[in-house]
Amino acid sequence: MPVAFALLRQADGKLLAAGATGSTCFPCFSDFLLIRYLPDGTLDAGFGSTGVVTTTFGLNSDDSIAGLAVQPDGRIVVAGSVRNGAGCNPCPSADFGVARYLTNGTLDTSFGSGGRVMTDLAGADDLAGGIIVQADSKIVVAGSTFNYYPAVSRFALARYTVAGALDPTFGTGGIQTTAVGPYGSGAATVLLTAADRIVAAGSAGLADGSGAFALVRYLSNNDPNPSPTPTQTSVPVSATSTPVRTATVTATVVATTTPCLVQFSDVPPGSTFANFVYCLACRGIVGGYTDAGHCPGGTSCFQPGSPVTRGQLAKFIANAAGYTDAIPATRRTFTDVLPSDTFWIYIERVVAHGIVSGYSDGTYRAGNAVTRGQTAKFVSLAAGYSDVIPAGQQTFSDVPPSDVFWQSIERVHAHGVVGGYSDGTYRAGNAVSRGQTAKFIAGGFFPTCQAAPKP
Repeated sequence: MPVAFALLRQADGKLLAAGATGSTCFPCFSDFLLIRYLPDGTLDAGFGSTGVVTTTFGLNSDDSIAGLAVQPDGRIVVAGSVRNGAGCNPCPSADFGVARYLTNGTLDTSFGSGGRVMTDLAGADDLAGGIIVQADSKIVVAGSTFNYYPAVSRFALARYTVAGALDPTFGTGGIQTTAVGPYGSGAATVLLTAADRIVAAGSAGLADGSGAFALVRYLSNNDPNPSPTPTQTSVPVSATSTPVRTATVTATVVATTTPCLVQFSDVPPGSTFANFVYCLACRGIVGGYTDAGHCPGGTSCFQPGSPVTRGQLAKFIANAAGYTDAIPATRRTFTDVLPSDTFWIYIERVVAHGIVSGYSDGTYRAGNAVTRGQTAKFVSLAAGYSDVIPAGQQTFSDVPPSDVFWQSIERVHAHGVVGGYSDGTYRAGNAVSRGQTAKFIAGGFFPTCQAAPKP
């Protein structure tokens, strides 16, 4: 049967209700459903077919509207989820679906393909929850992207141009995902603040197994007050007198021009890894050394050529991904990582997010050097890469599909994080240096990052 999920009052007092038509195989084989009522509650005969508009995204598709908005010119935009394919056991994976209508309910053919846009965010299920129209007429859709192996869900936003194309100035190619909480998260609605910042709200799973309200705020490229040090952080808020709990994240999707005071004597401007090192250091994601054992002459240094340990990489990944979960002081996942250890909190956080599982003997081996293959796996999982890699694909001559890190390496390569060596090899077994790690992490989490200029 038909079901409504969103309601909006137009400036002229007319009411728009949106949802899905439903079917005998609900939720399979349903269409977008949009109905407009006059202020007295009767159907608006001048809208669609006697007040009702249905839209399908394909044969035997399962399409449902979750949010709607009205542009200043009166055109109506809706967002939801579409499963385009035959069969219902199981239904096909879901993608974001967006449609725009003229004021009379007909599809606006100047938008997307015949008024419709489908966006695959690379998740097994991409579920749209809310939609807004910015002052510049760009359209922002918020929801969640979910994968099954490993099971992880994230806040997901997509921004579209007036014509319905993904906006390349937003996030990565128009898409931004954010992990909130150790057990998945997703947005259900979205709004704009007075300062043109984007706030998405939804839910997140917490480490103790409970759930929480979750808010994520993003900057847009026309924000008048960019954050001085873009970060992604997750900060659980203490419970109030009510049983409702909340978690908040501040995520930045634009570059900053605020001067950065971080300076390493062994990473001069223009050197191989300088942009990546300062991109992270200026955001507090990585640090350097100041002791004489590492930095001659009492200077501050980074040591870009030194190997990275598994403990250090856990810290870098947790900071870049915004994992700030409150870990119980008694938790001890690995026999060789005590709560008193320097990297314990970061290791437990990446474990909570399914990034690592340790060795079969129950150890983590925090002091061991990390290989390039292991780094690819860390970054691929934490950045949420879930690309389906063709079974026979082999980008690097020394990484065949049978290699344990093949899929992770192919994914970070597909996202432009790494390019390998000039001889066509990747060298997965080589220890990764601190400079190379900075490049991995900057590319995986801040692909458009530019280090703040020196004062």
